[in-house]
Amino acid sequence: MDPSMLMQGGMPGAAGAAPPEARDDGKMVDLVEKIEKPSCYCRNEASGFPWSNLLIGDDRLGCKSDADEQLILQVSFMEFVKVRFCSANRPYH
Repeated sequence: MDPSMLMQGGMPGAAGAAPPEARDDGKMVDLVEKIEKPSCYCRNEASGFPWSNLLIGDDRLGCKSDADEQLILQVSFMEFVKVRFCSANRPYH
């Protein structure tokens, strides 16, 4: 890649373009509204417990793997976001 096509911080962009304005005020924000749902999926979900259950808001529903204890999730966003951590709660049995 041509170094003149990199924005400050090493991000590809138009030559001479200003870096995006940082709006990080340290507050936690729910990113559910920013998720591009049609582009998201779980590669190994059980048919009775799809990943879309996670976005409904009902704690009784969940997403389960059809093979083992691990989930392989692809989450896409409508805009650039800075994810500092991701939290997933496991239901108590």
